[in-house]
Amino acid sequence: MKSISSKEKRRIFIENVLGIRKLQKRYEDRHYIIGIDPSLTNTALAVADINNKKFYKPFSASDCVHRSNRRYKHTVYERLHIIDEYIETILKKYPSLLVVIEGYSFSSIRNRELMGEVVGSIKRIFWNNPDYVGGVMVVSPLQLKKYIIGSSRDKLTKDKILMNVFKKMKIEARTNDEADAAVLMKIGVDLINIVNKIHKIMPRDEKGIRDFIKNGEKTVKLNKYEWEVLVSLVMNRCGRLLYDYYNHER
Repeated sequence: MKSISSKEKRRIFIENVLGIRKLQKRYEDRHYIIGIDPSLTNTALAVADINNKKFYKPFSASDCVHRSNRRYKHTVYERLHIIDEYIETILKKYPSLLVVIEGYSFSSIRNRELMGEVVGSIKRIFWNNPDYVGGVMVVSPLQLKKYIIGSSRDKLTKDKILMNVFKKMKIEARTNDEADAAVLMKIGVDLINIVNKIHKIMPRDEKGIRDFIKNGEKTVKLNKYEWEVLVSLVMNRCGRLLYDYYNHER
């Protein structure tokens, strides 16, 4: 994010915190947070209940793909259709306050094209189901890595994410995709929880908000790297685009 004045940073931070609070009020009857790790081969979902810390449900679209016909190799469009139906079923079963989906990574051109089709197809599901999808937030792969292992540059990232999900979240994910979905889910839950705290304790003066953004992790009881990721998301991903764009664009 390019450098901005303390006054502008304060304005954006407060405005977006209040925006998330507004989102909660708009969907006050919903308490599910859903993490989605999109993939053409193994799209994974994780569902949390912000009112029940023990609640956790993992889902994998690959289970549905394999059950449909183990001997038959599906085309891209058949896989997209199966994934779409699977995700839509989960969304309707667990109407969400917030969906957190992983964004694109820099990979081969072919993979980027395929991921574009997968994510675009999933976003179309969000659009078609405004009664089941609240806010939608995109988390980059680097933010996901940093949040769970403390670094976005580690070469053994996938194994460490799987290990840290088990160690820190007490979740035994079956695959790397399920582990990623669980981290995305946790980011969503932590975001909602800290916004509720910030709303009560956040300073209002320019210096106070600047110091809070820089060193607020102790106040909300998070690790430094977790706090940095959440602040980045609040500043950059939680403005007008957080809301369900079905209603926003009209």
